Amino acid sequence: MNKINTVLDLKISIRELEFQQANEWAALKVQVLAAYESFSPRNVIQNTLVTLLTGMTKGYIAKDLIKRAVGVAAEILSKK
Repeated sequence: MNKINTVLDLKISIRELEFQQANEWAALKVQVLAAYESFSPRNVIQNTLVTLLTGMTKGYIAKDLIKRAVGVAAEILSKK
């Protein structure tokens, strides 16, 4: 940070810090929302099952099919 010698320098620094704070606050909101959504029951079930089932199979196609099937099953279970 530059040395502040005048009122104008102070005002510029304040605006820069306010801009930085606004950007960081927006990024924090996005991160909190992503973390919140990752802990929804549907996502916890889906991620657990995908991790367990894809560890047992080999090949991209098999893993992709398992991920899709688990996603559909988790969606059905979360609606009940």
